[in-house]
Amino acid sequence: MSNYTLIKPLLITASACFFLTACGGSNSSNTSTPSTMPEPNVQPPNVEPLPQPVEDKVAPGGLYLGYYQESFTLNPEDPTPGIVYLNIPQADGLFNGSMSFTYVGCQSEGIGNITGTKVNTQLNGEWLGRVDGRPQNGDYQLTYDVETQSYIGTYNVAAGKQHVVIQECIEYWIAPEGEVRLFPLNTLYVQGEDNGSVSGVNISNNIIGWGVAPDAELTVVSVISLEAAEQNLQSAMVWQELLPAEINSITLPVAVSSVLVGGQRYAISVTSVSQDSVVYSSNIEFIAN
Repeated sequence: MSNYTLIKPLLITASACFFLTACGGSNSSNTSTPSTMPEPNVQPPNVEPLPQPVEDKVAPGGLYLGYYQESFTLNPEDPTPGIVYLNIPQADGLFNGSMSFTYVGCQSEGIGNITGTKVNTQLNGEWLGRVDGRPQNGDYQLTYDVETQSYIGTYNVAAGKQHVVIQECIEYWIAPEGEVRLFPLNTLYVQGEDNGSVSGVNISNNIIGWGVAPDAELTVVSVISLEAAEQNLQSAMVWQELLPAEINSITLPVAVSSVLVGGQRYAISVTSVSQDSVVYSSNIEFIAN
């Protein structure tokens, strides 16, 4: 636990910037008869300088890793999470990222390319890609939340809700919209106040383990190449798989472990969802053997 930044959950609200203002006093005239007595030597009060407006602050940058989650209300059939990362600049500017749509081996690989612009605490942009051969695209808007140190927002799918059937492979729905949340590396988020007993993700001898959050029903496990992600390469997405929530460990498939380059940096991301919310998300950086 000590290697993680523990995020305390809160209700998702839009961030706001506040400005301090101050008003001056008023003048009055003395209409009484002038006195011939000398005026006392009165010193003016010690007045503190007026506060200056607080300017918008630029949110932090770096590689942020997290999840997108399909809307539970608009896609009750199979609301599914997936991995997403953004390579965010420290200052305002343009950035790139990726999201993965592939969950089982019989699917065609689906990686979405993300572009966007950072302005102060806001991230706005577009995503596009192919989901099992079907072109898809949409917009997203994220805001940096200081308390949880994460970017939180929503995305949409321009084509709306869709039913996809891949014969002898998989059948699913694409939700018309959903939520996105991104964390810095080595972060543990667990929904609820009593979350101290839930552990973060870890890896040892190619075995990935993670904590089981209350009410979790579905988990997505992912591996990305940090070096490729920092270079904005689509090959950063190494692997993603869906698992039932009762499973809390998995051995990296040989097809995955065999492509990891010894000495290079990677990250594992695990997100678990209940029937109506994301209850767990953790990521950790590791060096491949």
